[in-house]
Amino acid sequence: MQTLFKILAIVIFSMSSIFAQDVKNEEKNSPIKPSTFLSKKGTIIKFIDYNLVPLKSWNYTTRTKIRRFVSSNQSLYFYLISVVGVNNTSTISIEYPELLDAINSLSLLKAEIEKDQLSKPDHLENIFTTQDGLQIGYNVEEKGKATWFLKSEKVGMASYVEFKDFQSLESTLQEAKNKIEELKK
Repeated sequence: MQTLFKILAIVIFSMSSIFAQDVKNEEKNSPIKPSTFLSKKGTIIKFIDYNLVPLKSWNYTTRTKIRRFVSSNQSLYFYLISVVGVNNTSTISIEYPELLDAINSLSLLKAEIEKDQLSKPDHLENIFTTQDGLQIGYNVEEKGKATWFLKSEKVGMASYVEFKDFQSLESTLQEAKNKIEELKK
């Protein structure tokens, strides 16, 4: 009985260390938030903003910029979209690798929109969600009308930005990518 108990204890201990490694790997691959980067104690952190053209949105006034965080030998780049609401301003932050994922998802979504419009649903949403909770996609309403959008699950309803057309969304994200790549040189 004691041998069985020892074996069971070893198995449970081994399993917990395996799961702990999975969590560490997942944390390592998860996106970094500006607030996480700024909360590092004992280091000097500089941030530099580069303003971009505001988004062409139907529902909100926006301001956009690239923010570069610099700490010792590390630089991180974020695309920031400030959505100006009636009573407050919400900011969506997209780390550079997440921005690349969002841009890549656009071609996949664009390939499906015509088929979805032809199906004439009462309501349809086709969404790509990044690890950081950024959603990019489109809605198709009755009569096949489609609206492209960008929103953050974590910021709230004031972060739901609708675009006049696909090109507006695509060019906005591409401009941010190009600016970051220019700054990285």
